[in-house]
Amino acid sequence: MEGATGTTTTTETPVAEGAAAAHTEPEVCKFYLQGTCRFGEDCRNAHPAGRAPANNGGAKKKTSKKSKGSESPKEKRGMKTAMDVIKRIQWDADLPESRFKVGYVDRFVGIVEDNFSKFSAWGDIASAEYEALAIPQHRIEYFKYRGVKVWDKKARLDEVFGSTEVGSGLGILEFMNRIDRAAGNEEEEEEDAVAEDGDFEVIMGDSDEEEGEGAARKCTIPEEERSTHFLSIRITTDGIVDNALTVQRHIVEREEALSECCMKAGLFHVTICMLRLGGEAGEREMARATEELEPLLKSFRCRMVVEGLDTFGQRVLYAKIRPEPEEEFYALISAIQNRIAETSGAVTVSDKFGFTPHMTLCKVNRPISRVRKSKYLPSALYEKYAGLHFGVQEVDNLQLCIIDQATRFDGFYKTIADVAREEEEEEGEG
Repeated sequence: MEGATGTTTTTETPVAEGAAAAHTEPEVCKFYLQGTCRFGEDCRNAHPAGRAPANNGGAKKKTSKKSKGSESPKEKRGMKTAMDVIKRIQWDADLPESRFKVGYVDRFVGIVEDNFSKFSAWGDIASAEYEALAIPQHRIEYFKYRGVKVWDKKARLDEVFGSTEVGSGLGILEFMNRIDRAAGNEEEEEEDAVAEDGDFEVIMGDSDEEEGEGAARKCTIPEEERSTHFLSIRITTDGIVDNALTVQRHIVEREEALSECCMKAGLFHVTICMLRLGGEAGEREMARATEELEPLLKSFRCRMVVEGLDTFGQRVLYAKIRPEPEEEFYALISAIQNRIAETSGAVTVSDKFGFTPHMTLCKVNRPISRVRKSKYLPSALYEKYAGLHFGVQEVDNLQLCIIDQATRFDGFYKTIADVAREEEEEEGEG
């Protein structure tokens, strides 16, 4: 028994051990052989050292995939949205709204292009005013600065932020400077003409002589064409002046440097026309013509409602004028212009633009634009008062003013003729 048992044990043990070994030996990992096993040394299947995988393993492949992505220079980056561009234009003082146009999809006519400043309630059509332009953000296709695209959704062009691989890589300010330089001196000529709206601080303070002899940049309007005088209606209503000063204080609180660009309290007026008078003879003739206009102030009874704000080229901020009655007001202006047309060659009308009644509040001159590194007024500075009702001014005076640094005793421009409509007083008894 014992021998039999021992013999049995001796002969069965190798078989059992071999069977157990065969049963417990792990299979070779087929993914390891393909080079795609993601478990590495933790894999429950065998990774035989003598059998090299097709590549260096799953972990290696994952690293390789990441490396491949990082080496691709054409991988797309997230592009800044149209709303990002809108906000940048609205809040960045160096990006004048008046120079930008928006291209958007009209469902009936296709791509339509319009001035940026015409739009309101961006992305929120329900809050837009009647007849105001408002479009959803997804319909905006591109933005242009002075006719050149700076953001284009389809082309993935982004000069504004540089968020894509498409573009010059200059940055928006340098890109705008390049466009401005290419446009030549047209902008400077336009600004000089806009400056001639009767604001003597603007006209007299715009040369750059303090920068040095070689760097001086004079006004581009030839001397023989420059205005010497202007005919205006002085603002004498206290409420209008007070509201104008409130707007100015609001602006200066946000940007102190602009204090030198604000019209002084005694200078508020509405310019009728700019003039160039030929010496003393021209002054005498125009002074006489102004005095002869006094009866018109009695014939045409009208007033100016001063309400709302707007800009010329985002550089001159002014209060808008709404005449009442409108026909009466423009009949008066036409009569004044006809009288001036009857004068001799010693009196020349030097207006550069059509007549737009306005009351200037602030105008950025060149010295301050250098300090600010911008000649533009961002709408954020004054939008709080965009719809302010300043008051009502009767059209009851005409002032023939001299463009000069000096002012009168009452703070208004020096004048060579000053006429006013005298109200007839009713005498009561006692």
